Amino acid sequence: MNQKSQNPTIIVLQLIDSILEHSNAGNKIQATKHCATLQSILTSFPLILWDNQSIWKLAKVFLIMYHYDIYEQEDANITLMHEAYLFANRSIDLFEQATQNSETAQEDYFQALRTQILILKTGADCFTPIVSDLYAKKTGVMSTQETQIAQQLSNTALLIMQYAVLDKISEHFPDFNQDVFLEDLCASIEIEHAEISKASLVQAQKIHTRMLYDIKKNFTHKYSLAKNT
Repeated sequence: MNQKSQNPTIIVLQLIDSILEHSNAGNKIQATKHCATLQSILTSFPLILWDNQSIWKLAKVFLIMYHYDIYEQEDANITLMHEAYLFANRSIDLFEQATQNSETAQEDYFQALRTQILILKTGADCFTPIVSDLYAKKTGVMSTQETQIAQQLSNTALLIMQYAVLDKISEHFPDFNQDVFLEDLCASIEIEHAEISKASLVQAQKIHTRMLYDIKKNFTHKYSLAKNT
C-alpha cells in the first residue's frame, strides 16, 4: 500500500466507496461486513470526515445501514438516521461555503442534496418525534387529539422540508439533473400541497434548523460520553 493510501481519511473514504459499491450490486453480506469495520473506526474517530465535502457518502452509508436494520435496537437505528441527516447537511454546508467548486464537486453537491431528501423521505418516522415536540404544549399533559394534531403537523412539516430541498436543487440544477426520482417526488408533493407558500418554506427552514440543533447536541453528547469512558 502506498503512502497516500495510508492517509486515514482516504482509507475511510475507500471503505465507504466499497460499501456503496457492494450495496448497489446487491451484495448485502459484504456491505454489512465493511459497515462493521467502518463503525469501529467511527467510534474512535467520529469526526474524521467532518471537514470533508464527501461526508455525504457517509450519510448515504448510514441510510443503507438503517434500511439493513443493522442494529437490533430501534433507538440505535433511529440514531443512524439522525446522524445521516447531520452528515448530509454538513456536506451541503461545506459545498455552499466553498468559494469555487469544480464540476466534480458540483455533482457531489447534487448528490449531497439528493441524499438529504432520501433520508427525510425514507426515514420520516425517525424525525417525527423531534418535529412533533415543536408543536407540543410547553406545559401540561397533551390529550390524544392534541398529540395526533402535533403528529399531523409534523408530517406536513417534514414533507415541506423535502420540498424546500427540492426547491434548492432546482435553483442550481435545471430539471433536477433529469433525475426521475426527484422529478416524481416534486410532482407528488405539488399534487398533495397545490400551493406551498414562501412562508411555508421559511417555516420549514426554521424547523430544519431546530431539528439539526437537537441532533447535533445529541451527537456531541454521545461522543463526549464515549471519550470519557
